[in-house]
Amino acid sequence: MRLLRKTILVLAIFAGSLTFAAPAQAETCQEAINLWPGTPWERTFPRVCGEEARLALWNNELGPYLEANSAAVTAWTEAKVAEDAARAAAEAAAAQAAAAAADAANCADAATLYPGTQWQRVFPAVCTAAAIQARSEEIRIYSENVVSLQASQTPTDQPSPQNFDCNLELWRDTAFCINQGTNQNPNVNSPPVTNPDGSLNCANPINANAPICTGIIPDSQNCALPQNTALPICANNQPITNPDGVANIPSSAPVTPMQSPNLGLPAPTMGVAPQPTVPVKAPTSSAPGNSEKSSEKFSQNKDELFAEEDGEEEPPSGTLEVSYSAPTSRYVVKVECNLAGEKVTVRAVKKGAKGLRFTISIDEDGVGGVRTKSKLAGYTLTLYYGNTKLDQVRVK
Repeated sequence: MRLLRKTILVLAIFAGSLTFAAPAQAETCQEAINLWPGTPWERTFPRVCGEEARLALWNNELGPYLEANSAAVTAWTEAKVAEDAARAAAEAAAAQAAAAAADAANCADAATLYPGTQWQRVFPAVCTAAAIQARSEEIRIYSENVVSLQASQTPTDQPSPQNFDCNLELWRDTAFCINQGTNQNPNVNSPPVTNPDGSLNCANPINANAPICTGIIPDSQNCALPQNTALPICANNQPITNPDGVANIPSSAPVTPMQSPNLGLPAPTMGVAPQPTVPVKAPTSSAPGNSEKSSEKFSQNKDELFAEEDGEEEPPSGTLEVSYSAPTSRYVVKVECNLAGEKVTVRAVKKGAKGLRFTISIDEDGVGGVRTKSKLAGYTLTLYYGNTKLDQVRVK
């Protein structure tokens, strides 16, 4: 089509030159014409001068040649355009296949950082250039966080749960979070931990090796055996009160001065955690209201058994999530943190693009967020409270 347009232009120029001649000119010349260059019908017509020669060139050579070959040149040109497009598509497909093959051959093995420490984390193997780059960035961020935590920790410090939010992908696979809640070396000299009702708290690691918690109890102390139900060790492991609030004193247990209901329950023996002495009064009559009063009094006394605790102030912490909402064509940036009523900042950076900043207000439930039309694909978003970095995600 380009050649055809060029031909029409040449003919227009040629025709114009045939009709334009100033009266003062004695003779005009027609420059040489190269028709349909680059095609099998390429032909050059010579330069001619004079009106007669120019008309002869058009009538005898150029005109007939155009009329005879224009259709063939148009068909050839269209076929050539289609052939070039097919060749370009094939080359693009070959380049894409070569890139995929290069990615498949360019794999990075799994890497373990800080093995044998509470910072240990395994980064899986990846096999594409994009995945390798993303994993390298994740390793860099993780290493910076670990270095920062190590710098603020003395050699004798134990890892603090405040420094490890195991809900974050950053820490989820670390040895600390995997083993969270276990105590490999409980302090054997620590006093036993009891429940509010005075029974031994077997869920606490300090009591993990206690015979009553491990189930390794001699038959002479096994309260599951009928002959031992009246033993003090078995009687003392029963609830202090019945559901109606009345003191629970086994009927088969002999009542001694130490077991008088007015003096409290007997002290535990044979290594069992001490039971708290709770002053309770046995009912003296069946008049209505006695049971409720006894239960209310016991409830108040039970509250007094709770441990003193002023609460430990939490450092700022939060998680950042980014998702795309197809119905609204918006990216959604969501924050969950322990900063109710505060404002946090989310900074987004991407190589070759201008940085973005979002200011998010946190509600009373610790949740906040924004919707944005900005295309966040490829950006790395970091959550800050003041100058404190709380979380970071990369949007794919």
